[in-house]
Amino acid sequence: GFFGAVYAGIVRTVPNIQIVNHAGFVAPRTVIDVQRQSEGEFEMKLDTLPAADTTVYFTSSDPSIVSVQDSIHFFKGEDLSYNITVFAVSPGVATISFRAESSEFDYNGAEALGAITVNAMKGIGLSKLVIYLQSPPAESGQATFTITPDTTLDFSLT
Repeated sequence: GFFGAVYAGIVRTVPNIQIVNHAGFVAPRTVIDVQRQSEGEFEMKLDTLPAADTTVYFTSSDPSIVSVQDSIHFFKGEDLSYNITVFAVSPGVATISFRAESSEFDYNGAEALGAITVNAMKGIGLSKLVIYLQSPPAESGQATFTITPDTTLDFSLT
C-alpha cells in the first residue's frame, strides 16, 4: 500500500517509511559517588544479544573532574555485564556517555548521552586504612605528622 498526498493539485505517492529502533544499554545504577583521587565503577550490558561484535566507547562530559575507561568489547551473541571504571580527578559532577560501533545495524551508532552521573566528592582518598610513618618520636614517644589538602576547605578537618 501507499499513501497519496496532494501538493498544489498534483497527487504524489508517499513512499513506505520504515522506522527501526536501535538496541540500547542497561546500567542498574545511573548515579555513583566516588571519593576524589579514587576509582569507582558501574555495571553495564547491552539490552539485547548483539548481531555482530560490538564495541562500546565511553566519554566523560568533563575529564578534568572524572575520567573513564575508553571502551569495552562485546562479542556476537554475548550476554554479559561488565564493570566500567571511572576515576574522580577533582571535586565536581560529570556524566558518562556511551556510543556503540558494530558492523550490524542493531548497535551501530547507538548512543546514551549522559547515562551515568558521577559525583566526584571532596575529601581525601586513601588506599589503605593504616599509615606507617618513619620519623623520630617526639618527647611523648609519639610522632606527629600533618595532612594538608590540596584544595581549599570550606569546613574544618580534624
